[in-house]
Amino acid sequence: MGKGRILPLLIKFTLPATAAMAMNSLYNITDRIFVGNAVGKEGLSAITAVFPITTFIMALSVLSGMGCSTLVAIRLGENDEKGAISVLNHTIIYIVAAAGITSVLGVVFVKPVLLMLGITPELAEYASQYARIIISFSVFTYFAFGLNHTIRSTGKPIIAMLTVLTGGIMNIILDFVLVTKMRLGIIGAAWANGISQGIASILVILYFIKFSPIKISFKNFKFDIKQIFEIAKIGSAQSFMQFITALISVLLNKTVVTVMSADGLASAGVYTSVVTLLTVPAMGISQGTQSLIGYNYGADNKKRVVSFYYSATVLSVVATIIVVVLAEAFAPQLAGVFGKDVALASVWIRRGVFLLPLSAAVIVTSGYFQAKGKQGKALLAALLRQVIFYVPALFVLPKLINNEGIMYAQPVSDLPTFVATAILAIYDIRNYKRG
Repeated sequence: MGKGRILPLLIKFTLPATAAMAMNSLYNITDRIFVGNAVGKEGLSAITAVFPITTFIMALSVLSGMGCSTLVAIRLGENDEKGAISVLNHTIIYIVAAAGITSVLGVVFVKPVLLMLGITPELAEYASQYARIIISFSVFTYFAFGLNHTIRSTGKPIIAMLTVLTGGIMNIILDFVLVTKMRLGIIGAAWANGISQGIASILVILYFIKFSPIKISFKNFKFDIKQIFEIAKIGSAQSFMQFITALISVLLNKTVVTVMSADGLASAGVYTSVVTLLTVPAMGISQGTQSLIGYNYGADNKKRVVSFYYSATVLSVVATIIVVVLAEAFAPQLAGVFGKDVALASVWIRRGVFLLPLSAAVIVTSGYFQAKGKQGKALLAALLRQVIFYVPALFVLPKLINNEGIMYAQPVSDLPTFVATAILAIYDIRNYKRG
């Protein structure tokens, strides 16, 4: 990580991370595909309504996972193995506590929360069946997704990828069996999701017990609340991005119900699923590069830190251009995968994704700040992309154009976000090189 050639190392770390990110994204998307075809737009709308809750759970797992992986990479770069183990142990404690609180509160208050998110009482009743099962299995989400990032920081990106791929493939198989064959509808999709994440989490825990260079060990362990705060502080930017994603999903759902009716939720769910897939290359490259940047930042190797950032940015933009061109060309076919009741989805895809390559550069830049522990700048990049420009566009465009103006909110916000983030990155790199 500290001496290898830039491009081979980048490929070695980002390809597995991208594959893992793709499979992570497919957990929710797979449910939508099978439910959309087996149940129809009502089931698809219900899962779309639950998406903010699942994203909230992911945000809490990212808070520990990204904080742990970044600190472990920095500690290993400093040759502080004992410190890396301490970070891992404190992360385990956080996961158990957070998962327990999430499960209890989530199961009890899931229906009122869904109603608060702005969906109809009938849809809330239907969606709560799916949400309760997902929330009950949230402890596996924390382990499977949160600690997966730390596997890469120990220098094992292939193993990190394999744990996620195993869970993702099991989710597809179980969705096929429970939703399509046994016709259990959204309940079957929820069980498939939970069981597959349970399998992935077992593999992650097994790695850190048996095979990791830093193993879970509470021998002579001393709990320090400051360590928990440090992990949370480092992971706060990426976690906040997930929280913002959840809030934006709520705003999008409410706006869609207002300007398009409740039936529009199904098309919105398809569009957000496609956008999630199209940003996978950038997210995977960003996450894979963070371990490399964090390690070299800890080793005070400035030249390699900057080289990894520039190379990752170019790679993410090129990869996103390729997938966006394919999405524009095959938008009807992409929408059709989710069923026949999503007429507006293909139109929404073509209007909403053409400037996503600019967003790819923003994602990598936010990850660059994250890897260096610069949470304020990472957070600002996240806010620029998902709040400062996007939210006004979401509200204003339907009034300026027509109801379908909501479809242009993403590209209208992508350009100014890219410009602002580029200025932020250039300023930081100049100061970093000067010491």
